[in-house]
Amino acid sequence: MDDLMGATFVSCVLSNWQGGWIEKRLEAVHPPYFHQRRDAVNKGGMAAVLVSLTLCWTGHPQAQEPRIAACALNCLVPPTPGLHTRADLVGKVTLANRTVQFSATCFDGPSSSLFPAFEMSDGQVTSLDLSVVTSLETGNREVVAQNHCHAEARNGFLTFRCIASEAQGGEVEVLVSVAPLRLKMSSDGLVP
Repeated sequence: MDDLMGATFVSCVLSNWQGGWIEKRLEAVHPPYFHQRRDAVNKGGMAAVLVSLTLCWTGHPQAQEPRIAACALNCLVPPTPGLHTRADLVGKVTLANRTVQFSATCFDGPSSSLFPAFEMSDGQVTSLDLSVVTSLETGNREVVAQNHCHAEARNGFLTFRCIASEAQGGEVEVLVSVAPLRLKMSSDGLVP
């Protein structure tokens, strides 16, 4: 075995890639003291790895049950040529078991911001509080018109529009909808 240490081993395998068979070349270089490291793993290192994996796996709680929610921020392109719509949204969703704050932005189209995820264990939605600043801008980011809109709701659904200028545009659409908790039914199909 010592005469193989430091050598390069080459093997070729056939692989199906995009409907055609190609030959893959695999190379492995074994350093001179490879067998000593391999022996250390055989003598108890593998057992330590398995114990640590088991502890890590059992230490993580099971995933929460996801809850359906829809959030959207959409900047509409103004009808006036050369102008653009930009918006900044700040929101707070208060649930029975936690409060989620988030922000999002958009520019002449839908937002690519990440919106929060909700779980069934969060509990019932008690309030939604959203504020958006809508700006109508030139191509050089000079603000032509601006408006601040605020909306609140006591359930899990809120949608509204905010416009920077009635005459020139700069409108944004906002939607936040968090599904209500499922009703628990008895075995006979009745709601308790």
